[in-house]
Amino acid sequence: MQADMLSSGTPLKQQALVAKTPESAPNKTEEPVLSKAEGPARIPPKASAPTVTKELHPEEQPASVLAKSPAPLAKPQKTKSELIARKNRWERSLALLAGVVLLLGALTGAMWALLLLVSPSEDVLFAGSVNNFFKLSFFSYQGEGAADLALVAKDENGQEKTGTVKFNTTYSGAIENGEEGFGDGEHALKFAGGLSTGNFVWGSDVELDVRVVGHDLYFHITSLPEAVSTRELFKAHWVKIDLAEIAKELALSGVAMAQEGYGSFGTMRSEYIFNNALSAHMPLVADKRLSDEVANGISARHIALKSDPEQMLEFIRVLYRKYTNKNFVVTEEERPRLMNALGKVEGEIWVDETTQMPLRLLMRGDFDDEIFGVRVKGNTEWNISFGNFGAPIVVETPSSILTMEELKFRMEEEKKKEELRARDEGKLERVKSITRALEAYREEKGRYPYVLGDLHKGKQLATTTVSEAELKEYAYAPYVKAGVITKAGKCTTKGKICGYYHLGIGLEERENPALSEDADLLSDVSGNDAFGCAKEDTLACYDIAKPLPPQVATSTASSN
Repeated sequence: MQADMLSSGTPLKQQALVAKTPESAPNKTEEPVLSKAEGPARIPPKASAPTVTKELHPEEQPASVLAKSPAPLAKPQKTKSELIARKNRWERSLALLAGVVLLLGALTGAMWALLLLVSPSEDVLFAGSVNNFFKLSFFSYQGEGAADLALVAKDENGQEKTGTVKFNTTYSGAIENGEEGFGDGEHALKFAGGLSTGNFVWGSDVELDVRVVGHDLYFHITSLPEAVSTRELFKAHWVKIDLAEIAKELALSGVAMAQEGYGSFGTMRSEYIFNNALSAHMPLVADKRLSDEVANGISARHIALKSDPEQMLEFIRVLYRKYTNKNFVVTEEERPRLMNALGKVEGEIWVDETTQMPLRLLMRGDFDDEIFGVRVKGNTEWNISFGNFGAPIVVETPSSILTMEELKFRMEEEKKKEELRARDEGKLERVKSITRALEAYREEKGRYPYVLGDLHKGKQLATTTVSEAELKEYAYAPYVKAGVITKAGKCTTKGKICGYYHLGIGLEERENPALSEDADLLSDVSGNDAFGCAKEDTLACYDIAKPLPPQVATSTASSN
């Protein structure tokens, strides 16, 4: 190489500068641009010392120098192997990314599966909520129910009979719960509707409050139809029922078997307690999960329920045995139809998944079935919400109480009063008929009759309107004129013109409102309300006079 440089005729120093320039230039600021048209570019040499006075042009450079000069800086060209390596790196990166995504998906699926394992299934959650509910010490409830059923049956002669059951009801309360069933509590019930079958029709709008304190149940009917004669009696008093005494009576009469299980209003062994019977023969089972909803302000698992006809039938058997001490018998012919009807009962339940407590229960049935010989068509629905779980309640004994014995006595008295009031109403209606007949007699004869019997004789009063026996109950005294109620003024002999009369009838109800509007005159008819018209101690005389004496007319006018 050195020989080549010497043979070129170029000074050694300059050749060295040319050879070293690409590596020794410390202040390089710009890279040359490569052009395919111009061929490889080169970097002009720069003087590294002040002694260099001449810069050689490229064309002046010997070929050997140009050939041996270092290659100029250029963008590296990728080889095939490098491109393959780069492609492999991208594929590995994409594979890694896909793996991460798959891993995250797997983890998500695993977490979901874990949640499903941790979160109870619908049947487990439903069973747990029922079990927890029966373990509660206290809870409150409110709800509503309705039924609209048409009934068709045939009597022993094959004649078709129809009936209806249609009502709406609302209910609410708070109650204590225990091992023996429900205990102390307060309840409110409103019922509107009734039933009809054949010639029998029963309908009522009733509002009822109930309290249970220990072994005593108290109920207060706050609203009854006006037609009920004892409505005021019930509105004025709470009625006390000693459940323990009833239990004894039921046990003695064979309706119940013992006093055990009193807490659920029964007198049965523990298996006949309502809670235990329901737990042992749950008539509904979880069907499927519905869309979760908010119930009572709490996010809840929403579960559809379906009936278990076999368990429902067993539950009915237990209740029937509990309250009648008889077996519930279903024939082989009746059983399929009954089971088909029971299978139409369905429901929904809303459960707090955190506490596994029931928040709301809905039950309904839509029937068109023959049940024990009666065709039942229609629907019924019951909705109830629960809350205040475990919140203690205090139930106070009400005031103004009647025992069952006192109520029975008062109701008998009310019944007697109703009967005598009805008799008195008949007497007062007959007074109107008699007075019309008296006026008709006067128009025809020019005077009032000497005795009331003349009204029958003169045909002014039909015996079908007022019989002879009924007419004899009335006290009658005719007088010549008003204001002269004396023996001399009596119109008892022929020839006297009877222009005035005093009529009275004894009423059995001394508090009858009609007594405040009568004449209260004293003649041969004793019009004093304190006694009967013939001064009987057990009656009160209702009396009228026509025309009224002047002093009575003035008194009546001033009072009006």
